[in-house]
Amino acid sequence: MAPHQKKTTCWKTQDVETPGDPGKIRKRLFIDLDRTEKEEPLVKQPKTEDATKKEPMFRGDIGRNMYLVVSEFLGQIRVHLRVYEEEDGNLFPTKKGIALDLEKWKKITCEADEIDSAIDKYDAEMPVSYQKHLGENYYITMDNKYPLVNIRKWWMPPGEDEIVPTKKGASITFEQWKSVKDLMPEVQSKLGDLLEEVEFCECSESHQNQLGFLRCPRCNPNECMNH
Repeated sequence: MAPHQKKTTCWKTQDVETPGDPGKIRKRLFIDLDRTEKEEPLVKQPKTEDATKKEPMFRGDIGRNMYLVVSEFLGQIRVHLRVYEEEDGNLFPTKKGIALDLEKWKKITCEADEIDSAIDKYDAEMPVSYQKHLGENYYITMDNKYPLVNIRKWWMPPGEDEIVPTKKGASITFEQWKSVKDLMPEVQSKLGDLLEEVEFCECSESHQNQLGFLRCPRCNPNECMNH
């Protein structure tokens, strides 16, 4: 059957002889199931504001179509580094980027000076090997290969003993990182006491002994089941 075609029910009549009386003609109604007619092709509907999630609590442009966003979904607040696309004058989030819980975001704010120091080393053509675990295999990394601050989720493939990066993440330029830093006070203002009340997992009472740390899926995600 040709594309965009479907079978339709079509009622027809046909002249037939009456049984027992060959000379008498009558009309018989029958259904033609073989007839097809063209369907109208599906038309992609434009995105509308009603089809999108509610407006974020905060959204700041950091350049290259990427935004620092604070949003709430199902009662959970997340801080995103997210690529947006424009359509009909409106901005819509894409799947490109990363969402961070408040503890991970707070760690990034606390690491700002260390990240700046790594950038200075890169600019001075000095060796750079910066890595900070944010929890649950989320890392900030920098090296001498590219002038980027990489915030990404990693994972350990079955049978392997080293973690590898996933596609879930954001690699931002040094200029974008500066924009993120400039927007940190505004994010702090929007979050208020929520961010102040966040306690780092490794500082909790359950982690005051080594076994508590080793069994923690946030702090020791790849080996916690072995303890």
